[in-house]
Amino acid sequence: MEPLPFILWLLFITLIFAFGLGSMVRAYRGRGSLEIIFAEAICPTPPTLNEEAALQFEKGCTAFGANQYRQAIDCFRRAIQLDPGFAEAYHNRGRATANLRQLNEAIGDLLQASEQYLAQDNVAGFDRVRQDLETLKARSQTSAKSNE
Repeated sequence: MEPLPFILWLLFITLIFAFGLGSMVRAYRGRGSLEIIFAEAICPTPPTLNEEAALQFEKGCTAFGANQYRQAIDCFRRAIQLDPGFAEAYHNRGRATANLRQLNEAIGDLLQASEQYLAQDNVAGFDRVRQDLETLKARSQTSAKSNE
C-alpha cells in the first residue's frame, strides 16, 4: 500500500472529525445559535426577601447581558432553589435556555414563570411571558418551514 493515498485519506477523516467536534463544542457552549431570540433579561428589582436569591438573580442578569447564557442559567437556577416562587428567575432562565435553542426546557420555565406571576397577581409579568411564548412559537414555525 502506498503511503500517499493513506495519508490523504487520514487527513480527510481528521478534518471531518475536527469539524464535527468543533460544531458540537460550539453548540454545547451556546455559541452555535444562529441568532439570539431574547437579547435582554427581565431585570426588575427582585421581589424576593431572600438576599442570596436576589444576588444570584443579579449575577444571572449580568451574565445574560454578556451573552453567557449557561452561566446565567446556573445563577437563575440557584436563585430558584433559594426562592422557589421567584417568577422573574424562572422567566429569565427560560429566556436564556431559549437562546441556547433548548426550546422544550425554555417553554417549561416560561410556563412555570407564568404560574408564579399569576399566583402573585402580576398581570404585566404574565403578559411578558405570553409574548415570549408567542415569539418562541413563531420562531419554531419559521425554523420548521426553513427545514422543509
